[in-house]
Parts: sequence; C-alpha cells; structure tokens
Amino acid sequence: MSGLTDEAAVVQVPDVATALAFRTTASGRSELFVVGPRTRGRYHPGRGVPVCVRLRLRPGLARPLLGVPAAELVDKTVRITDLWGAAGARLTEALTDAGPDVPLVISRLQQALAARAATLRPVPRIDQALGRPVTMPARTPVGAISWRPRRTR
Repeated sequence: MSGLTDEAAVVQVPDVATALAFRTTASGRSELFVVGPRTRGRYHPGRGVPVCVRLRLRPGLARPLLGVPAAELVDKTVRITDLWGAAGARLTEALTDAGPDVPLVISRLQQALAARAATLRPVPRIDQALGRPVTMPARTPVGAISWRPRRTR
C-alpha cells in the first residue's frame, strides 16, 4: 500500500500474521518494522505517510527468517535492527534509497528475504531425525467415508 497521506483514522484489525512494514513519514524519516500477530484491533489518527509497504510472512517463517518465534512478537512492533542488527540497518537504508518507488521497495525487500532464506539450514525430515523410516497411512478417498446427516434439536 502506498500513499497514506490523508489524516483519516487508521484501523488495524486483529491479524494472525507476522509482517514486515516499511514506511517513510512526511518528514522523510524511514523505518522498517516487524509487526507481530495482533490479538486486538487498534485505531489511531493517520499521520500522513507517503510510503507504506507491508509484507506478510507465511505461517512458520517468522523464526527462520527473523530469528524470533512469532509467539514472542504477539502484540508487538519491533525495529528490524533490533533483530538483525547491522544487516537490518543495511536493508532499511536500501529501502530508504528506493525513495517513493513502491515496486522497487517491494523488490528489494523480497530480495533481502530470499537471500536470508537461502542461508538457512534445511529442516531435517522426520525420518532422518528419528533415525528410522516413517510411513504415513494411505489416504482414504472421501467417497469411502460413511457420512449421513443428523438432525439436531
């Protein structure tokens, strides 16, 4: 999203996703935040934000990409520099240098996350972790399941 320049109230509904949010204020200050899952809605006056980009992370990616489990981010907003240190500062600077070019901001953000993901160790398969093969039960076709409607009173 870009161009939250009006002074209308900003409504943030509860959201289970962890997200990265980059914004540049009307005064030219830019910051990149990690926004944890929200259990409550928030309402506040608009502040005239000419550039605002929010990128939601898929479930399960907070810990590997950010280094912090999503549970520790619930109802919190944290600067990326608090989690990534100098790497977060470099990313924030690269996004700031993109200026008001929202597609470029998104592209740089995606590139940084892809580069970080490429450095992660793959999670071992369950059978490797257990040291023995694990077999999964065969799938049952939906048509083979007996189901009949019941009346409720």
